[in-house]
This record gives sequence, structure tokens and C-alpha cells, in this order.
Amino acid sequence: MLVVGVSTTKAEPALRPHKDGIGTYTAALIGRLPRHGWRPVGYAWPDGRPRPALSLGGYLPHSYGVQTAGQMLGLLRPAALDVDVFHCTDHMAFRTKCPCVITLHDAAPLRHPEWAAPRLRGLRNRLLARAGKLGDAYIAISHAAVAELVAHFGVDEQKIHVVPNGIDPLWFEAGDTLERYALLRSRLSLRGRHFLFVGTLQPRKNVDRILDAYLLLPVSLRREHQLLIVGRPGWRSETTIARLKAMRNEGVIWLNDLADDGDMRALYRQAEALVFPSLHEGFGLPVLEAFASGTPVVTSNVASLPEVAGDAALLVDPENAGDISSAMRNLVRSPGTREQCVARGLLRARQFSLDRTASETAAVYRSVL
Repeated sequence: MLVVGVSTTKAEPALRPHKDGIGTYTAALIGRLPRHGWRPVGYAWPDGRPRPALSLGGYLPHSYGVQTAGQMLGLLRPAALDVDVFHCTDHMAFRTKCPCVITLHDAAPLRHPEWAAPRLRGLRNRLLARAGKLGDAYIAISHAAVAELVAHFGVDEQKIHVVPNGIDPLWFEAGDTLERYALLRSRLSLRGRHFLFVGTLQPRKNVDRILDAYLLLPVSLRREHQLLIVGRPGWRSETTIARLKAMRNEGVIWLNDLADDGDMRALYRQAEALVFPSLHEGFGLPVLEAFASGTPVVTSNVASLPEVAGDAALLVDPENAGDISSAMRNLVRSPGTREQCVARGLLRARQFSLDRTASETAAVYRSVL
């Protein structure tokens, strides 16, 4: 069996107890690549602090900063790793002696620098753009992302392979979600039904417009449907967090931490709808998670989201709070629309399997040998 090194910093439980989208993507690949002829070995970045034991592999010899600076200054040679191919699953790429595959999820920081915190923005973006020069092959997670990788990373389009994300089969199973939801409902003081948003709080996630849209709903509807925002603070989220706290009495509940995946699945499955009008996504995995949970979706008509959602979601202008609010109201007031979205969503989610993602990723590895 061939061996692939995988960058696992964002998937290691000891380093990232709360996985983001990249961590979820990385962990899913590691679990399924052996079915497709590849044994994954994890490599995580040390950061100078005490090193906890890792479950997916070991540490790289240097921190990302030392490795990058050393290679750029000619002080460090390309890393010699005992693998056939190295897969960098995020933008923190470096030179390796073996062939290197890089997944670039989107170009949001380069395309929209105003969305990022200004401190060290220029340096971060230069390092981000450097990833476009270090790969033997690149993976884009949607067709919509390809033009961005060419324009903003300078990637040769001939090196780009489109491999969509997949959805874990667990999302299709009800399991113990009813019991979990009963406990969550008591703990969070949930009443009736809830609209749901899931994602890191940052400008491109458009949470402030979700709040605006919620306030446009009739008071009677808001009494019956709270708005549950699940997301940890990200760049430039201070104003959004202040609004979330101030709107507690308006029916808005903010959860900045939900570590248990089973609890998350329970909230999805019992939601009136996922409201995900992001301004920019390389893919948009929460849309598939909602579909697989039997939950209808309101999402954006821009970037990769129409590609992922197909005809199964209500697509809205993400910059129009009235448009978002109207779609939310439609899913409550029109049972026929809701039932159609649920049925189409389940069919759509089944088109995105993790085994397909792993199989097509393994094919990219073989292409660089």
C-alpha cells in the first residue's frame, strides 16, 4: 500500500478540539483513504509550546514559521518525509522532496482582504499566495473555486482537480437525536422550533444579515421560532457578538461552543431550517449536513453554494435581508415548499459521499507519481 503524508494540525483532537471545515475534511479523508490503496500518516505543526500526544501521526520537525522562513531564505532544504506523496489539506504548504498535492478551499482572504483582521494581513496573504507555487497538483472542492485559484493563487489551471467534499453517513441517521434534543432544549431554554446557523463568526458568514432578516419576521412567528447561532468568534466578530448578546430577549441564542457532534446533529435535525446566506464559500458543508438531516435550507445564490445546493434549497441574495427573511417565512408558512425542499435535499446529499471524495483524491495522488 502506498503512503500519503497528510497535514493534520486542524484535525488533531489534542491541537484542535473543535474541528472547523478543514479539520472535518482532513479527518474524513484519513478515515477512508485506506479503502482506496493509500495508508495516511499524519504530520502536525509544532508551535513552540509543550507538545501533547497526537492520535493521527506525529509532529513535523519545525514550526510553520520556522519551516517557511528557513525555506524562503535558503536555510532549509525541501522536507524529506518517508512517504510517497504529501497532501497539504490547507494553505500552510511547504516544499517537500516527494510530490505534493495541495487542497485550496477558497481564496476569500486574497479576494476580500477587508474581511480579515488587519494585523499582519499582508504577511499572511503573501504566505497564503505562496501555496499556489508549491504543489505538483491542486484540489479545488468546487468548480466555482477554480477561477479563484487561478486568479488569486496563480495556480496553473492544468494542475487543478475538482474533488467535491462528502457527507458522513451518520448525518442521515436519526440515532439518539430526539433524546439529545430534549436535553439541549432544557439546557438552552429552547421553545418550539428554531432557525439554525452554523459557522465561525466572521464577515463572510453574513451573520449580521441573518439577524436583520430574523427581525423582519412577524412577531408571532418569532415567538414560535428562535434563532440559534452556533459558531466560535472569528476575525472581526466583535460587533456581531455584541448584537447576539443584545438580542437574547428577541429570541436569539448564541452558542459559541458545541463540542459534541451528536448534539450538533440533534440541533440540525430538529431545526425549522438552516439559514446559511454566506457571502463566500469554497464549498459550504453545512448545506449538505442540513440536507442529510432532513432539514430545509436557505442559502446564497453566489459562489459555490448554488453548485452544492442544486435545486434542493431556497436560494437568496445574501446582501438582501428582506430576501433572506422571505425565504425563512416561506418555509414556515408553506408546508408544500418545505416538504419539497426536504425530499430534494435528502436526494442531493446522497450524491456527495465521502468514499467518492476519497477515491477521487487517491486518483490525484496517483497522477503525480
